[in-house]
Amino acid sequence: MKVILIDDDALLLKALSRAILHIDFECELKAVNNPLEFAACVEELGEPDIIFSDLVMPECSGLEVLEQARIICPTALRCLLSGEVATDFSMQVDNLAHFYLAKPFTKAQLVDVINASKLLPLLGLTLEERSELGQLTKLPVLPETLIDTLRLLRLSPPLLEQAADLISLNPPLAAKLIQISNSAMLGFASPVHSVQQAVFRLGSEFTEAILTCFEIEKIGNQRISPKQLFEINNKAMKKAQLAKSLGPVLDLEKQDIEDLQVVCLLGAIGEICILQLSEHSFNWQMKEATTLSAYLLTLWGFPGDIVLGELICQSATLGAKKLTLAHAVLEDAIASQDPKWKASVQKILFEKELYDKAIDWRKRVSK
Repeated sequence: MKVILIDDDALLLKALSRAILHIDFECELKAVNNPLEFAACVEELGEPDIIFSDLVMPECSGLEVLEQARIICPTALRCLLSGEVATDFSMQVDNLAHFYLAKPFTKAQLVDVINASKLLPLLGLTLEERSELGQLTKLPVLPETLIDTLRLLRLSPPLLEQAADLISLNPPLAAKLIQISNSAMLGFASPVHSVQQAVFRLGSEFTEAILTCFEIEKIGNQRISPKQLFEINNKAMKKAQLAKSLGPVLDLEKQDIEDLQVVCLLGAIGEICILQLSEHSFNWQMKEATTLSAYLLTLWGFPGDIVLGELICQSATLGAKKLTLAHAVLEDAIASQDPKWKASVQKILFEKELYDKAIDWRKRVSK
């Protein structure tokens, strides 16, 4: 993995270099204290996997560096470092930064960036496709308020009470969370009435998924009709609900079934974003909306199993990951009432000796 660090502070450069090499000692790292040397550094090192750039520097700003990076090395993850505190700063950088780390940042935050870089090549996107996605300016960026909440949910153990307090500051989001925690998808007998109860019932992964989907739906409201948004979200909810009955059929453990429901909910993100990008003429054919979901979830720091669970168009992932196979089965079941499967799904179900069980399940849910 190749990493370029840009900061006029020599001490911070040394500290950041040590921290990254401690996480991945095989990393090929180049530290630059003059941002004007960035292009020459790329030429010398080759296209990097990650670029870390400070925001405020005397020669030019970090935003100017990342704008240059978007052009000359668009497949690289771009990470902006800043000591400034700004509300919803990530929405102001026009998708220049995939990650925004406020100083002092933690080792866990650096690990998230490095893990995302290692996950991107597993998505089945060609370099041309990744380059085009890396140059887009209209991909959604999560606001800093949501990122703060996700950080609390991703701690070990997650700080659920503090996350609930932040969510409570957003009444529409709080209402959505309570609504879903009382939905048929979860099937609890007694209702919850507070955000804190909802967060504890849902757990960190479900809460993350719902918060993220809500934010993307809010962004989608600007360009997508309410009917389209309802259809996309209704489909995701139906898949998540059906996951509870499909999971045992495919021999999934309880945690895997919960992960599958999360994958189903997050699959809506790609469909919303493709509609958002309808005016953009891609130089390649987007195979599946869920591939775009996987790409965005990678940038937003979601776990690898959840990301790979979205890749229902890739036979290799279908065969290797039972979570992805189960998602493909659910996608096909929602798309058609006829109890047949796509050829790739059917083949793998046969290979895993799950076809008969799956077809019986399909007939039951089709009634």
